[in-house]
Amino acid sequence: MEIQRLTAVNQLYYEEMLQLYQDAFPVEERRPVEKLNELVENKKSFVANALVHDGQFAGLLNYWEFDSFIYLEHLAMLPQLRGQNLGGMLLETLKKDIHLPLVLEAERPETEIAARRAAFYQRHGFHVVDKDYMQPPYRAGEDEFPLWLFSTDEHFPLENVRLIKQEVYGVFAHSRS
Repeated sequence: MEIQRLTAVNQLYYEEMLQLYQDAFPVEERRPVEKLNELVENKKSFVANALVHDGQFAGLLNYWEFDSFIYLEHLAMLPQLRGQNLGGMLLETLKKDIHLPLVLEAERPETEIAARRAAFYQRHGFHVVDKDYMQPPYRAGEDEFPLWLFSTDEHFPLENVRLIKQEVYGVFAHSRS
């Protein structure tokens, strides 16, 4: 699988990435399209990627680069490619190539699909580091969303959560992790 960085909204695969982003994530787990477009074109610490398999768009991987870790904001494969271990191979490649702890949020395992997703991350070396994590809203006036925080570093310093909330969500007030 090839990872192609997207730096402009008119770039090859951008529209497909955007469509999958909107289809794969509920509205409370994604930012408005205009904000995503702005990040892609203007924010160096935000990295948007198209995943390409056999010459075709296959998925997306959007993440934030911090000095001491990488925060994986969104990872999704096209529905017809799920179950082929492409996501697992991608995570293993990232772990091998990046050399920093990877951090991500995932739904609490309260449904069958959420439980399978949590087990998937755990099979690929992620540890639950905060079961009480509250994701700040992407839109003003919306509520925080309860998720689990995972990291490839089982001792991931939770003080880094403030950095995630400040940089990714624009939350600057003191808040619970």
